[in-house]
Amino acid sequence: IRGKISEILVAPCCQKDIQNSLKPVGDLLVDTIVGQGIIKQRFGDLLTENLRVLVLKNNGYESQIMEFIPSVHTPRNLLIRAYLAQPDPMAGTKLDLIQKVFQVKPYLLKILSKY
Repeated sequence: IRGKISEILVAPCCQKDIQNSLKPVGDLLVDTIVGQGIIKQRFGDLLTENLRVLVLKNNGYESQIMEFIPSVHTPRNLLIRAYLAQPDPMAGTKLDLIQKVFQVKPYLLKILSKY
């Protein structure tokens, strides 16, 4: 992202960063959405990938998430495809909103802020 490489293909992993930080926030709707057990795990996976796409869009990448292995084999079968374009003017706002509502900070943002 920092090097503005023209295309990115990545099969993400390491969703536990967001999963581990998902905790009751005192908002009935949010707590109901996040849930417990397998619901919390899968929600954390999807939230993580959505945040990653928003970080890419905020940094000037047009991004898509797609399945590349049938879900019958693994629930974590997503591929992020991104190519350099123009920053999405709403991506930063969406990114901030998700972080505020769910009280999370994506690891990718932590890494990018170091440089």
